[in-house]
Amino acid sequence: MMHTRQRGYHLIPHRTCANPPVETDSGANSIAAGTLEAIAAFYTEFTIQNMIVKPGALRYPDHLRLRSGIDPPYIAFLFMRGWRDTSESYVQLIPDMEYWIGAVNDVLSFYKEELAQETNNYVHLRAAAEQAPSLSILRTLAEEVVETKRRLDRLVEDDAELAALWRGYVQRFLEFSVKAPRYRLLELGFV
Repeated sequence: MMHTRQRGYHLIPHRTCANPPVETDSGANSIAAGTLEAIAAFYTEFTIQNMIVKPGALRYPDHLRLRSGIDPPYIAFLFMRGWRDTSESYVQLIPDMEYWIGAVNDVLSFYKEELAQETNNYVHLRAAAEQAPSLSILRTLAEEVVETKRRLDRLVEDDAELAALWRGYVQRFLEFSVKAPRYRLLELGFV
């Protein structure tokens, strides 16, 4: 049986059952909103495939990636219901975590996208907006990934439980991504 909670700010109905859902209330909202936003972004990507990015449209690549990357739901699944009573201890980390996931995906996808001559991707969109070579953008993006990871490690270092959760997630995310056939990284001999 489902009913809506009394406080009117939950997007997801509360489930009354012996086994509560795995995500926190704020996480459930992020999962629902992020999924819907991704569907809308996928449609946008499909309908503007041949659009040329205007030089100077610097925020557009990030805007599209944030919406189509499904990063908010991925991060929300990291914080299981019951892990903490509130999101207070980690909510400030979420924007960097979302950025890190999307940027890592962009770096790891670059090889396969170059082989397929795909240019409707983050690196090429950003290169067009910044009027810079795509390899220069890739290098900058890789540096941003490293700096974001370092910043997150510093932010979680005083909370052993949160640090273990984040570092474990990073390890599993990278291991899966590097071994996933879709990235074709095995062809490069990295693994």
